[in-house]
Amino acid sequence: MTAKGKELINRFIVDYFILFITWCGMFRRSFNCDTLFHYAHPEVDIIGRCEGGRYLAGLLDYILYRFGRTTADHTGITVMIAVFLLAAAVWIVQLSFEEKIKCRNIYAKIAYYAIYGLLFSNVLFSESLMFGECSVMFGLSYLFASIGIWFFTKRKYWAAFLLFLCSAMEYQVAVAYGAIILSVWIFLENEYKITKQTVVQELICGFSTFGAGLIDMESINVLVRLGILESAEKDAGMGDFLGKIFTCIKDFSVLLRDSRGLMPKVWLPLLIFLFACCITLWKFIKEKNARAVLYYCLLMAAMFIMVYALPMAQREIMPYPRMVWIFYVMQAMALLIAFRFTEGKIMCYV
Repeated sequence: MTAKGKELINRFIVDYFILFITWCGMFRRSFNCDTLFHYAHPEVDIIGRCEGGRYLAGLLDYILYRFGRTTADHTGITVMIAVFLLAAAVWIVQLSFEEKIKCRNIYAKIAYYAIYGLLFSNVLFSESLMFGECSVMFGLSYLFASIGIWFFTKRKYWAAFLLFLCSAMEYQVAVAYGAIILSVWIFLENEYKITKQTVVQELICGFSTFGAGLIDMESINVLVRLGILESAEKDAGMGDFLGKIFTCIKDFSVLLRDSRGLMPKVWLPLLIFLFACCITLWKFIKEKNARAVLYYCLLMAAMFIMVYALPMAQREIMPYPRMVWIFYVMQAMALLIAFRFTEGKIMCYV
């Protein structure tokens, strides 16, 4: 095996170990109302998956159902599988940024794995694994999205679109996850400049990610009109748009303070986020690069919108943790940009 191959394997092992340490406490049987209902009536949940646009998740449940099994038989096993899939997703994202991010010393390596580990090793993501019968669905959705990110970075846009469509057919939040990461990749790829290529890549990114999600959601309405499905689980619409905006802003302030009460109320998420932003902005200001400052501020604002894009699309806004956990993807990407300017020395201690 080549040295490069060994490095890639070692990288995956570290990625898996970080996730294992974080979530191994959930490698056990667990039950809640949704899990028990799925165990007793899997056929109803299969239809529910399809009515929510999660066709691939419904297909997996149907195959297991035909063999007399369900994802609720042993939720510890499904969480183990999900963690393996998530480790693969992190590993693929690392490959996508390989040419942009270099580790030159031990400090850089520590920060490197910590930043990427934040993608799925954060307090809000825990809800995605609490529903053991859905954990594989979540794992596959983010794995498909990560593969889509890799295809996009290789300029294989149609392949990327198909992978994001597959991710949406597992769980729609994955398209926002992909859009945030790709927006940062485009930012680094174009050396912090808004050019014609930047605009074109952002448009392709939007179509590949959120476009795939919209197609998936619209397909539900088409199937309802054709009489294949009885109803659409997702109630998309404008609703009280202004009220939803205020709800998102209020919820974001709570995330920055203590992540919905899951952390001490010392505004740690905000402090880390500001630290990353200040490092990047200081570099651009020091270089008197006003256009880069503008692009960076637009990028941060766009990522905030992406975090709440799917909750905002619902008539009645419900920003569940399993939807807005991508705030930590936003934070990880802000840290990743700052990482590039410090070679990991300062980021290691953060």
